[in-house]
Amino acid sequence: MQLVAESSGLPMAVGDRLRLKDQIQLLRRIARKAQTRRLQTPIYQSRVFAMFTFGWAETSEGKRGWMVMEEVQHANYAIGIVSAIG
Repeated sequence: MQLVAESSGLPMAVGDRLRLKDQIQLLRRIARKAQTRRLQTPIYQSRVFAMFTFGWAETSEGKRGWMVMEEVQHANYAIGIVSAIG
């Protein structure tokens, strides 16, 4: 894909592309800045609790840690039953 300047119809120079890229990055940072105000650091006790309850985990499928923990428990239960029978 070749970037073209609107006014002249000529291809953009490398310097223009770099300035445009910098401006886009700046605008993205400004847009994210509002979201960073809502970030909170959890207290020590809640971090320890989350470590044992898998509250911190989230998979790429969008599952929370407790859902994954339930799946692992059910799989281990099924494996235990099969190994006890066999």
